[in-house]
Amino acid sequence: MALSLFLCVNYTNVDLRILRIRIIILHELGIVQELISLAEQEILRANFEGRVSEVTVKVGRLSGANPEALRFAFEAVVSQSRLEGASLNILEINPLCKCSKCGSEQEIDEYIFVCPACGSHNILINGGTELNLESLEVEDN
Repeated sequence: MALSLFLCVNYTNVDLRILRIRIIILHELGIVQELISLAEQEILRANFEGRVSEVTVKVGRLSGANPEALRFAFEAVVSQSRLEGASLNILEINPLCKCSKCGSEQEIDEYIFVCPACGSHNILINGGTELNLESLEVEDN
């Protein structure tokens, strides 16, 4: 309770926005570090000696990962890894909302609780939570 009060009293809206941006970037930094680690493991497993030119990642819109922050974090840490010089390609995946009442299937960009077509609550949301290392584009030495 005291911490909440402290934040309300001592931070302006601009300060809170900067704090939120820092938290988002730290979150994505951890994700990027794990993706780089996975990519390096695949390179070792394949016994590849060449250069990685592109890393492709699938990011679902409901995954909680911010694509722009992922790009920023990737640029910040890629030079300290075996992937130095590689670019990051992000494929954003939209979830699919399927209604059991009317049969409608629609791509959505955020969580919804009713069918966009008929308003039914009897819906199923598939996909959109992916956060996968999809592929590595490599060049021989």
